[in-house]
Amino acid sequence: MRIQLVLFTLILSSVLLIAGCGGEENADSSDQIRVGGAANTTFAYGFLSSWSETLESENEALDFVIQATPGSSVHYEMIEEDQIDLGAGFAPNEYMALQGEREPFTDMDFSKFRILFPMTVSRAHVVTTKNSNLETVHDLEGKRLGVPGRGSASTVTTEDQLKALGVEAEFVYAQPDEIRNMLQDGRVDAFWHYVGAPYSGILDLESQIDLKFISFTEEDINKIAEVEPYTDIGNVTSEHYDFVEEDVTTPITYPTVIVNSDVDEDTVYEITKTTWENWDKIAELTPAAEQVTIEDTAKLIGTIHPGALRYYEEEGIAIPEELK
Repeated sequence: MRIQLVLFTLILSSVLLIAGCGGEENADSSDQIRVGGAANTTFAYGFLSSWSETLESENEALDFVIQATPGSSVHYEMIEEDQIDLGAGFAPNEYMALQGEREPFTDMDFSKFRILFPMTVSRAHVVTTKNSNLETVHDLEGKRLGVPGRGSASTVTTEDQLKALGVEAEFVYAQPDEIRNMLQDGRVDAFWHYVGAPYSGILDLESQIDLKFISFTEEDINKIAEVEPYTDIGNVTSEHYDFVEEDVTTPITYPTVIVNSDVDEDTVYEITKTTWENWDKIAELTPAAEQVTIEDTAKLIGTIHPGALRYYEEEGIAIPEELK
């Protein structure tokens, strides 16, 4: 009987010890910052993976876990439902989430996402063949225009921007790879896609056919910005693509990093501070990050998290009232 009692005591002690250790592990894991990274083949996922590694090496208080997701457009709902703490965003999506009038942002009140910083610049790549007589965005009137999947942020943005300019094109919806094939085969007259530059799809297509960019005027882009305030004026240059002989004016917007409003202020402050103090290191790993600066944060849409805002104000960055 004594032997059985001793054995029972030993077993109970072991269980309690294991449970205690498990509790410590759970406490540690609760300190992890859950990051929605989009698909693991995207720029966003690659950026956030390199970014998180850099921040963890510079600030031992930060611990991130990156998860692949269907894309940045789902992160607003994931934040709303407390499935992630932080994730990739896109300024057009932020605008649509706040408006609540376009799919997939009509089913709930998206009130919990906050802005942290821009990752890079997304340029409107409006491209046709070199021998085409299309020169400006207004020449797309009545033309077959290839755009990514129906309802995507890039496509919705394109539709609204052409509407703002009073241009009616015939939209052809397809995956980006297929759109490029369509241009090569003459099934579309041009295509329009918001991506970073240089874009591998353009580089690949240009190795097979001669291309040119369709241009905008600053007046065009200012008119677009009246209905899509996340739009800015940018250029595509020979630094992006060798076949560009003169700079082409084009609309730009910003892929972003967004954060759950429930993440505490001090943590977000440390994330923001460590990010910008090590931006050069981040850009070495993801060179497209060189295309933005801390000042570009002031051009975003939504509300900046109080922890991030504290850092920006300390650094003297002029943040508009509508972002506070």
